[in-house]
Amino acid sequence: MEQFSGLIGDIYDASLDPALWPEVFDNIRKFVGCAFGRVVLQDAIGRTTSLYLASTHDAHYRQLYLEKYFKINPLFPMVLFSEIEQTLTIPDVLPREEFARTRFVREWLAPQGLIDILFTSLEKSAIACTFVSAIRHARQGLFDAEVRQRLELVVPHIRRAVHRQGD
Repeated sequence: MEQFSGLIGDIYDASLDPALWPEVFDNIRKFVGCAFGRVVLQDAIGRTTSLYLASTHDAHYRQLYLEKYFKINPLFPMVLFSEIEQTLTIPDVLPREEFARTRFVREWLAPQGLIDILFTSLEKSAIACTFVSAIRHARQGLFDAEVRQRLELVVPHIRRAVHRQGD
């Protein structure tokens, strides 16, 4: 519980000092138990995206996502239709076998050894949303209920901190 309390304090500190976000997001990643995590702003109409906050991630694949693969992410439309702070995983929106056959998985996730994604919207409109995603490497296995709960514990704090930072 002490680790969690410290992490929450760090999240709000980062809302006041954005230079702290990279380290804080790495700590969120460790707490949740994922290979990397990020907050993304994606526009469905203009088909644009921007990486708002992120833990450490291979720069090459991060750039590929921002330039190309966000457009074919089969999970994104479900973020637009989900409730704010509703945590979803792949089987919640698409059969895992069908997801595995997508170009997004074959060309972007699989080459990195990534196998599972948890995501939740922080803010949204009819055409865009800001969402957080946690992504797991094959060596970590699939997300389970405990890991999902850990993300659900930090999401409201990330949401408030990101909103606060925008003020």
